[in-house]
Amino acid sequence: MRRSFIMELTTPKGEVFHNYIVGPENATKAVLIIHDWWGLLDYNREWADQFAQLGYRAMAIDLYNGYHPVDAFDAGEHMRRIGIDTVYNKLQTALMTLQAPNRKVAVLGWSFGGLQAQHAALRYPDMVNA
Repeated sequence: MRRSFIMELTTPKGEVFHNYIVGPENATKAVLIIHDWWGLLDYNREWADQFAQLGYRAMAIDLYNGYHPVDAFDAGEHMRRIGIDTVYNKLQTALMTLQAPNRKVAVLGWSFGGLQAQHAALRYPDMVNA
């Protein structure tokens, strides 16, 4: 297993958030894993670990700052409450962190995270390769 850790990042707007990161620092490929409306959970970190075993630098972003909804209503409300500008700022900061010479970066997400992965690819085409 590759060494994993929690990386604190700060957006250009001063928003601090924490992300799970694993995999070789010199990897030629990376993946940004974006959680669904339940927030960053163990299975997101497990996906990152699996990508790391394949040689990727993998980051599981926490768009919710550690918040975990208690039910579907709460999840929907929180997802709408965080604000798209906050999401974009965090995605951009995470993608900038994953950039390295000759490295290709992919984005992957489920449900809410899948939509954010699509937004990231469309909004930051110079930083997202797949």
